Amino acid sequence: MVEGSVPVRGPKGVDGIKYSTRRFGAWLLFVSGATAVYRRLALQNRVVVLMYHRVKPRSEGKSAALEGMQVDPATFERQMAYLRKQFHLLRLDDLRRHLLDRTPFPPNSCLVTFDDGWKDNFSHAYPILNRYDVPAVVFLSVGHIGTRKRFWQERAFKALCGIRETAAGNPDFPARKCHLPGGIKVEELAAWTEEKFREEVREQIGTLKKFPLSRIEPIVEELVEWAGTSPLDEEESFLSWEDVLTMSRGGIDFGSHGMDHEILTNISPEAVREEVRTSKSIIEEKIQKGVYAFSYPNGNHDPVVRMCVRESGYQIAFGTSRGFVGPEDDLHSLKRVNVHADVTQGVPMFLSSILGIL
Repeated sequence: MVEGSVPVRGPKGVDGIKYSTRRFGAWLLFVSGATAVYRRLALQNRVVVLMYHRVKPRSEGKSAALEGMQVDPATFERQMAYLRKQFHLLRLDDLRRHLLDRTPFPPNSCLVTFDDGWKDNFSHAYPILNRYDVPAVVFLSVGHIGTRKRFWQERAFKALCGIRETAAGNPDFPARKCHLPGGIKVEELAAWTEEKFREEVREQIGTLKKFPLSRIEPIVEELVEWAGTSPLDEEESFLSWEDVLTMSRGGIDFGSHGMDHEILTNISPEAVREEVRTSKSIIEEKIQKGVYAFSYPNGNHDPVVRMCVRESGYQIAFGTSRGFVGPEDDLHSLKRVNVHADVTQGVPMFLSSILGIL
C-alpha cells in the first residue's frame, strides 16, 4: 500500500462522487511523483504555513457553526509524520529571521500554526507534535484562555437549533422573527431541511460578522434566552494558562489572536490597539517570553489594522488568505493554508490540498 493511502470515509451522494474523483486524482499525482516535483518547484524559497484550529476525535462530533476547523487525531498524526519526513520544518523564529533579513528559505519549508487556543491543542495535538518533533505556534484568543466561554457563533447556532426543534414540535410556538440581520421566521426554521437550515444559519452568522461584538452579543444573548438553551459550559473548550505554560516549556511558540476574537476591521483604531497590546502583555507575563507574532481574528485586516499591529510591537502577522510566504512578502499580511479533515484525511489529498493542486 502506498504511504498515506489508508482507507478514509468521505461524503455521500454528488459531493461523494466529487470527493472520490479528487481523491483518485490526488492519488495518481502522488504515486506518479508529480506532486513531489510540484512541491519542490512551488516551495523553492517559499514556505507553506499551515493553519489548524481543532484536533478533535470524530466521535466527539463536528461543530456545524465552525465547519472547516477540525482534524481527527489519527489524521493529524499521519500529517505530522509525513511533514517530519518530507518537509523542512521551521520554528516561528526561523520564519521571522528569514523575513526580517529577506534571506532565502530552505527548500520545502513548512510552519505549523494553530488559531484560537482550543483545549484539544493540548490534549490531542501537543502529544503528536512532541512524538514527531514538529515545531508549532499557537495563537491565543487571550480572553477565552482559562475560561468556559464559547464563541458567539456556537452559542447562536445552538440557540437556533433549540428554537427550530421547539417550533417543529409545537405549532403554537410564537411566530416572530429572530433578531438576526435579514430576519428568520420561526415557521421557516421548522420547515427547512437540515441542509437548508445549516446553510441559512451559516449565511446569517456571516452577516453578523460584519458588526462589532458589542452589537453581536446582545443579539446572541436574546436568542439564547428565547431558546432556553444552556450556555454551552459543560466542558472546558480552551487551553488553561497551565496548559500554555507546559506547552511553552515543551517548545511550542505562542502568539496573539487578540483578546475576545473581535474582528479588528469592525472596531476603532483605539480599540484595535487595546486588543492587540493587552493580549500581548498578558501572554508575555504568563509565559515570560516575548510575543512578536499576531494572527488576525477571522483573517480580517486593512492598512489601519496592520499599522496598529505593527506599532504595538508585532514584527509579523498572519491572515487567512491562501498562499505561500516568500522573503519579499509584507510582514504583516502573511498568507496561510487552512487544513481540515474533510479533504485531507489521506496523505495524497493532504499534499495536493496544501499545495493547491486540487
